[in-house]
Amino acid sequence: MNQVQYDLLVVDDKFTLPATRSIANEQGHDYIYSPSGLSTIDMMVKEPPGTAHYVIYVYGLAPPEIVPTNPLDYLVIDLPIAAKSGSPDTSQKIPSWIKNNAGWWADGSIDDNSFVQGIQFLIKEGIMKISS
Repeated sequence: MNQVQYDLLVVDDKFTLPATRSIANEQGHDYIYSPSGLSTIDMMVKEPPGTAHYVIYVYGLAPPEIVPTNPLDYLVIDLPIAAKSGSPDTSQKIPSWIKNNAGWWADGSIDDNSFVQGIQFLIKEGIMKISS
């Protein structure tokens, strides 16, 4: 028997249930059903940048109208989620002193050289990246 009832879940860093997301629920079902045991799922990644914990949660082997009798099983897949291309990298925060320097430079309280030194620091530390 290859008929599988399963779900694709997203869980938090502590792997606690209930899941933060269920693909079956998003599709209006209690579970996803595959009559052959093979399946392809198209889904939108909604998780923020970082590591997402996806769980393939197998309820069991049975046709859709029968409750499976075999034990539950699951597989955890940790996937790194990158920020969208072109979106700001929020993992690095601009130091408050740079924000202050920008304000002082804008109102003429500091000279161009002092402001440029702050920008150079951001580039050197990898906080700001300049394309060629």
